Amino acid sequence: MSYVMFVVAQLIGAAILYFTYRGVFDLFTAFVDVVLMLALSYHVMVRKPDATGIRMACFTAALWMATLLSGRLFFEFRGIGTSLASLFVFLVVGGAAAVGTWSVVRYPSLEGIGDDE
Repeated sequence: MSYVMFVVAQLIGAAILYFTYRGVFDLFTAFVDVVLMLALSYHVMVRKPDATGIRMACFTAALWMATLLSGRLFFEFRGIGTSLASLFVFLVVGGAAAVGTWSVVRYPSLEGIGDDE
């Protein structure tokens, strides 16, 4: 299952690059997100490929993507309500992404609950 999630995370990175080409994302946001996804995933895959760490790396990469996109939405200022909501999402999800990144980097080889494989 871990390998499937790793492949899915890399496909999401490819989709981000495609949507950047189509103009949905700007280049900097996509570049930073793809670099974060690759770095977290490979960091865990090298140390312990079939553990909960790879699942956490994929989840953390998704949190970073949500953080970057909500931050971008905040700076576009599409109205006071939208900007405040995106700022709130940015702060909450950004904090969760930071904690997730720290967890993955600090403890990449932890065996997780429910690893029946």
